Amino acid sequence: MSQTAPRIAPLQPPYAPEIQEQFDRIMRGAPPLVLFRVMASQPRAWEKFRGGSLLDRGPLSLREREIVIDRTCALTGCEYEWGVHVTTFAGPAHLTDEQVRATVRGGADAPCWSPAERAMISAVDALHHRATLSDAEFAALQAHFGDRAGRFVSVERRASFPLRLRSVNSAVALRTAIVGNAAQALHPIAGQGLNLGLRDAAVLAATAAHHGAEAWGAPAMLSAYRDARRSDVSHGIAFTDFLVGAFADARGVPTWLRGAALTALDLVPPARRAFAERMIHGSSR
Repeated sequence: MSQTAPRIAPLQPPYAPEIQEQFDRIMRGAPPLVLFRVMASQPRAWEKFRGGSLLDRGPLSLREREIVIDRTCALTGCEYEWGVHVTTFAGPAHLTDEQVRATVRGGADAPCWSPAERAMISAVDALHHRATLSDAEFAALQAHFGDRAGRFVSVERRASFPLRLRSVNSAVALRTAIVGNAAQALHPIAGQGLNLGLRDAAVLAATAAHHGAEAWGAPAMLSAYRDARRSDVSHGIAFTDFLVGAFADARGVPTWLRGAALTALDLVPPARRAFAERMIHGSSR
């Protein structure tokens, strides 16, 4: 499916003062993502989007957040996501080269970390390996972080589940369109499940508007939606699954080749822009 103009036009500058303030707070002075501009074009959708805590920075500072993310990526073998965060946020988070290496190779007690950061990394390690915290780990977290979000009272045993690719055989049924995670459950690499879901919703809305209210849920309208999404969804699933396989298993793609690919993206802006365009807008753009 091809189109010369977006079906849902992004909000264009100059933005209303309230929206500009929100963009500045989210983007830290960088231009707002097209995703945010599209959502902000509809006040109710933008309010719900922001109210869903997707953009809530939470009680952790940028540095603390990035240490947790980098350590989690290292423990789970998510080399791609680790590289993205280190490239983008290591500088703003004031992580030294030694600390970046320590997120992968160092213990939680590495001397490059402060006492609070050691407690935080110990908690990440414990939750990854044991899915629970010992009394000592719990007390250390409380001592350094508990007052930020209220006093910790108790912690239950954590559960984990395997990440598997799942998708429905058909995105439509009797008077029903299946969208987002209900239609396809992807590995949470780079937020591609969210992007696919947003494009599902956008195409469904456009298809419903094109056919008119009297045809909502009719076989012709549902078939048009299914056909319009088939290519983008199938390519999105295949692309995400390839990224997971390529960066999670060194037997498939050697580490040096993965590193070379990431370096090439960093050094060649047109390639980086094309990659970002594909990740954000999908194959239908």
